[in-house]
Amino acid sequence: MARVTGVRKYLAVCGIGAAFVALLFLRPFSGFAAAGTLALGVFMFLRQYRQPRPEGELRKGVTALLAAVPEDDPYRLLFEQSADGILLLAGGRFIDCNAAAVRLLGYADKDELTGLEPDSLSPVYQPDGRSSREKAEAMIRIALAGGSNRFEWQHVRANGHLVWVEVLLTRIVLGGRPVIHTVWRDIDARKRTEEEAARAHDYLQSILDNSPVGIVFLNGERRIERFNPAFQRLSGYSANALQGLSTESLYAHPEEYERVGREAYPELRRGGDFVTSVTLKRADGSQFTAALFGRAINPQALSEGFIWVIQDISDYERLEADQRLLARVFESSQAIMITDANEIIERVNPAFTRITGYSPEQAIGRTPRILKSGRHGAAFYAGIFQTLRQKGHWEGEVWNRRANGEVFPVWETISRVEDDSGQVTEHYISLFRDISEQKRLEAELEYQATFDRLTGAYNRQGTESYLERELERSRRHDHAMSVAMLDVDHFKEVNDRHGHDVGDRVLKGVIRRTLEAVRETDLVGRWGGEEFLLVLPETEAEAAERLAERVRGTVGEESYEGVGRISVSLGVAELATGETVEALVKRADEALYRAKQGGRDRVEMDPSLS
Repeated sequence: MARVTGVRKYLAVCGIGAAFVALLFLRPFSGFAAAGTLALGVFMFLRQYRQPRPEGELRKGVTALLAAVPEDDPYRLLFEQSADGILLLAGGRFIDCNAAAVRLLGYADKDELTGLEPDSLSPVYQPDGRSSREKAEAMIRIALAGGSNRFEWQHVRANGHLVWVEVLLTRIVLGGRPVIHTVWRDIDARKRTEEEAARAHDYLQSILDNSPVGIVFLNGERRIERFNPAFQRLSGYSANALQGLSTESLYAHPEEYERVGREAYPELRRGGDFVTSVTLKRADGSQFTAALFGRAINPQALSEGFIWVIQDISDYERLEADQRLLARVFESSQAIMITDANEIIERVNPAFTRITGYSPEQAIGRTPRILKSGRHGAAFYAGIFQTLRQKGHWEGEVWNRRANGEVFPVWETISRVEDDSGQVTEHYISLFRDISEQKRLEAELEYQATFDRLTGAYNRQGTESYLERELERSRRHDHAMSVAMLDVDHFKEVNDRHGHDVGDRVLKGVIRRTLEAVRETDLVGRWGGEEFLLVLPETEAEAAERLAERVRGTVGEESYEGVGRISVSLGVAELATGETVEALVKRADEALYRAKQGGRDRVEMDPSLS
């Protein structure tokens, strides 16, 4: 006899089990609809446990209840295998979460998230200027009062990078008290696409507004839909008069209007450009010779309209300069690659050749596989084409290979072009730019923000960040942790007597010898001047003292040319219960002071550890 789950037993008792199970299995789950159904299921499954319990017992109860659900139960599958992060929030803290939430923030397991408040996983302030703590409390209040709340939020990943998520909070009752069912959807790519689109729009608008030549957009009936200030000045019409005006009114001679229509539009339909010169007239009736440069927005659908560039060429020398300018305007700095539906390359632009090293003759007729670097597996490319089939557009980072074999990163956008019916794919258009320098600069900036330029040790900011993380980990797992403050003895005399270059060499040598003495799990950071802080995770006071003595002895073995041997003094302190980073470092610094006062070249422990 098949086992009946606790959920179905409860629903049977309520008299609605059959209807709800039918709804569960007949309706597809996706996105926040699935998350909402999961919230309802969890709510109904747990209503029978209504006796108030402390948060710790409540979390254990949730874990036990979910563990009791069969592995093939839809609720469990939704919770554990959902692509969206799902968490339970009680008393302002997360009490459980699924694997997707852990992956989204880049943590090792759920234990690193449970017990935390939402704002501790967030920047201090959200992009709207509100503090994360204040806003999180407000969003939770809304969900508790109204039953649910949906909003966008920025979290901080374990690596310090920000990520955008769409959040759905749903109020459920668990153990007789309200619990917030939380769903995170990763919208980081969408937000960055929106930002890129906004920048592209601003860039295009800047070109239109600042171009010295007239630019006008026409609909399929050759009526004006949009124009730039240069065109308005050229025509002499007001903005209201131009909107919807037939271009026939701009021609000095009707037969030229007819000629342009007769000659231009067959060429534009083939995807070509049309260039000619005509005589136009301004609003006041004055005439001028103009060069026209036209292009269809979509050659396969001329009803979508055209773009025309119009330039007064009364002065022939000015015409030549402006024609060169027009050529530059229509040449993209990004690589462009157009393929047919079978991925055969049909066309590339000069930027493609410049970036990849492949000439048009080498690329046309082949497939984009000539650019494969080997860094991505088949699943990566299959995912791209699945997205193209579903959405018609894909954007992301790809590692390509140049013609000379060099592997390099690009930011690539691929669009699917369909026929008029929207059913058949005709082309794929790929635009990409080399981001090698961008990634190098990002890595350099990250290094500069974390490491000391002189010694290569962590700088103070990087040390403080690491120390905060280790302190939190020590509290969470109830591990010991110690720190040791190290100071180079008589360093000022070295600088004064031998100069700063020698002093710099001494500091580098001290760090090198210190790193030889500590463990791989320990961190050595430059705290300031000739002071360095050793962060010693999972280390009690006695072990920390022995390690400090080893560092002192190892550094003292080095002899520097013209200086001789250098000694160091260290002060050691072990983390006390409930102690802050500031208090811990202060005790280590005080112990160091006693070591200096006691004659230097020695290790002193914080008296509270004796």
